[in-house]
Amino acid sequence: MRDDALKKRIHNEIANATVKILVEDEFQGSGIFITPDGYILTAYHCIGKYSSKITIETRFGEQFNAELDDAKSLKHLDYDIAVLKIYEQAAHCLPLGTISTQNVTDEIVAMGYPAGDNPKHNKIGFFFSQISQIRADNKIQIPDAIKGRGQSGGPVYHYATKRLIGLATEGYKPDVIMDTGLATRFDALFEKWPELEIINDKVAQAWEKRLLEFGYGGSHSLSRHENTDVTPTDKETSLVVSGKIKIRFCRRLGSDWQELADYLEIKAYRRSQFQQGRECQAIWEWLEERKKWHILKEALGDLERQDLVDLLNTNNK
Repeated sequence: MRDDALKKRIHNEIANATVKILVEDEFQGSGIFITPDGYILTAYHCIGKYSSKITIETRFGEQFNAELDDAKSLKHLDYDIAVLKIYEQAAHCLPLGTISTQNVTDEIVAMGYPAGDNPKHNKIGFFFSQISQIRADNKIQIPDAIKGRGQSGGPVYHYATKRLIGLATEGYKPDVIMDTGLATRFDALFEKWPELEIINDKVAQAWEKRLLEFGYGGSHSLSRHENTDVTPTDKETSLVVSGKIKIRFCRRLGSDWQELADYLEIKAYRRSQFQQGRECQAIWEWLEERKKWHILKEALGDLERQDLVDLLNTNNK
């Protein structure tokens, strides 16, 4: 499938997961489903002052009552993320991701309803741009993609990582920077809501399979540790490793645990929870939680630690 046709399929999927946010029956902004059991993200400023009656409306005209989960939300304007919940299954949802300064100039698409309260302009909008800056205050700076008040809470999708990387929150005043807006990142949300990482992994796996159905393979291959198909050989590392092997493994890994954690893309907030001297054991636990043993040998091979691959292989002899 050609890139432009593939992108149209992706855009349609994101649009299907994007919703309007209504408070007291008045349109306030946009939002996005992030789990199949009905969790939605939007900008907190869209609902924070009037959270008594919240309704979400899908692209297909369906309306559902939503509740604000304040314990998971980040109301401070530095973050501006509200977590909503409906008690229905969501047919469409997208995984979240995080980015770094290495992703500056990468392409994105932002979506939402910048004029959702205007009957003549109430269709979803698609706005294409690049990341121009990642600010120190948790915000992503994006030119020409944040178009109006109603787009607040709408998703920003990053093609390179195949993840949502932010929510549109505000635009600069014209006398500061013309036609440029900001999106809030999700790093702090993962910290506030620890269970989200595992939930998000499952959504990511489903999204990767959906992309494969679109033909997002070959040159658009999966990221190195999102392919969850387990071969017969891989299943060996899904077995319980003996205590002696694990002790020897961790001794040999030593300070290289940081390189392994980098390869596995274990997020900084999770690493901060590792007990000093037991980082290797914490990585084992991380893999167990996600049932991702099948990627360990590949990771060690890429890191040129064949000695550790051989050690794991002795466990099954």
